[in-house]
Amino acid sequence: LMSAKFPVVGKGVSSQLVVFHQGSLPGALSISILLPGTKSAIVISSNALALNDVPNRVGQLVLEEFLQVPASERNDYIKAAEISRAENLKWYNHRYFNFKAMELLHMS
Repeated sequence: LMSAKFPVVGKGVSSQLVVFHQGSLPGALSISILLPGTKSAIVISSNALALNDVPNRVGQLVLEEFLQVPASERNDYIKAAEISRAENLKWYNHRYFNFKAMELLHMS
């Protein structure tokens, strides 16, 4: 559910170790971000699927706040979500028309 370009998180701040894991199951998405140097963690889960990976985007947004990334260096997650949404809607339309075509073939 990501667009072609993944965001770089943490621009404008000192480098540090961040352990990151995304998870997904049918109907659920999650993200875990560990910052061993500060003994901190960010964990976000959802029990719904959307046209965006909401836990991932929110997790990155929280991480930028936690790291105190300067405002001028932060990612525009609203814009990224809008781009991702548009791309994913194209995929759904494509799938819908494929299913309809298959349905028509089997009806005739």
